[in-house]
Amino acid sequence: AALAALALGGTAFGQAGMQADDAKKPAVKPLTIGDPARPIDIEHWVKGEEIASFAPGKIYVLEFWATWCGPCKASMPHITKLQGDFKDYGDTFIGVSDEKLETVTEFLAKTDKKSGKTWSEIIGYTLTTDPDMSVKNDYFLAAGQDGIPTAFIMGKDSKVEWIGHPMDIDAALEGVVKDTWDRAAFKTKWEKDMAAQKDFMAFFDKITDSAT
Repeated sequence: AALAALALGGTAFGQAGMQADDAKKPAVKPLTIGDPARPIDIEHWVKGEEIASFAPGKIYVLEFWATWCGPCKASMPHITKLQGDFKDYGDTFIGVSDEKLETVTEFLAKTDKKSGKTWSEIIGYTLTTDPDMSVKNDYFLAAGQDGIPTAFIMGKDSKVEWIGHPMDIDAALEGVVKDTWDRAAFKTKWEKDMAAQKDFMAFFDKITDSAT
């Protein structure tokens, strides 16, 4: 039950755009903690300055999202705050959607009922859309992810430091910024959690199949 809550809480699954059917997923080289960051070939830079490559000594956060994803929209004010809090440390947050450019621009013009602001006003970090899914394939799918929002921290040595929900990123980001982050320890924990989640989903699928 705990694993089920971990897998489903605050994360959007199975809706159009970000979750590909297993049979349709392209072959990708697996990505884990400590691996070198991969080049990002973004098709459309919608907000913020274009990033040609990850610069040494700087920290980047890739956050995968979609306009239809409620948890993604709920995370946006928090990500905006973190971008403001850490910008002087050379941090850059980059939101990546695999939707069409028109879908994202139309979303940005809409008004959030809770705040009364447009989403363009709410989002204070770099925002992109990459319909060919190249960045999604190299990061999101390569790391075995299947729910959004999901964020990746690339550290000062341009290696993957952390993968997880953006609402849980604060401690890891501060550790990476202040050079106190234990990447090796997190890799061990993350890979253990991923294996446990994989086992749970296999068990869940087995139970579901037997009930039909």
